[in-house]
Amino acid sequence: KEGKQYLNDNDQLLKTFINIVIEITNDWLLSKSNYLKTEEEAFLLKVEELNLTDSFENQTELDEARKKDRMKVWKACEETNGYKSIITIGLLATDNVIAQTYICDRLGMDLLLDVISLYNDSQIIAKWCLWSCINLTYEHPPNKREFYIKNGIPIILKSMKSHRNSVEINQQGFALLFCILNDDPYTKINLHSARTQALSNGLTDVSYHASRIYESNKLITSTIDAISQIIYKDWT
Repeated sequence: KEGKQYLNDNDQLLKTFINIVIEITNDWLLSKSNYLKTEEEAFLLKVEELNLTDSFENQTELDEARKKDRMKVWKACEETNGYKSIITIGLLATDNVIAQTYICDRLGMDLLLDVISLYNDSQIIAKWCLWSCINLTYEHPPNKREFYIKNGIPIILKSMKSHRNSVEINQQGFALLFCILNDDPYTKINLHSARTQALSNGLTDVSYHASRIYESNKLITSTIDAISQIIYKDWT
């Protein structure tokens, strides 16, 4: 009886800590998203005030200039170390069903997907968001369903397309895709629909490029092969 009470106390302590970490991450995301919005508006205002629009030959050139300006902002966001709260979420979810469940109950999955969408240009943030999503969904069917219905598959494939030359993002991205798309007797999602969604959002293209770039990386190539076998079996 005392042992059971001890575990319950630990569970409550864990939930309290999860609440704190999620609030910290939420505050960081809100402050940085407002900062990004302000910087973006300032950049566009600068272009308009100085009548710089005509100095760009086309929209693509203007977009490139905007992206270069935003990269300075991404770097500033990374240096705040706020992304370490994302790492903490992943650590808390590791091999702990109670933590996995409670984090998603507190909208932790939504938070991670929001972060990776907003900070898509940041390799550091994308890498740790993917890693934390793996820990949240590993052997946890309800969380896999949460990831799927929140459009997690298109979001991570977009991130992988943006960071083709990042070995860490490719490792984490393919591992997460395998976790979601692999056969699961307790699945809460339509796996055929999930696999179709992955294909329609560029899985084949991402896999092809990664297999060429990282042909000597056995971890990446073996995961790509495993996903390909899943897809092939599903469509045959």
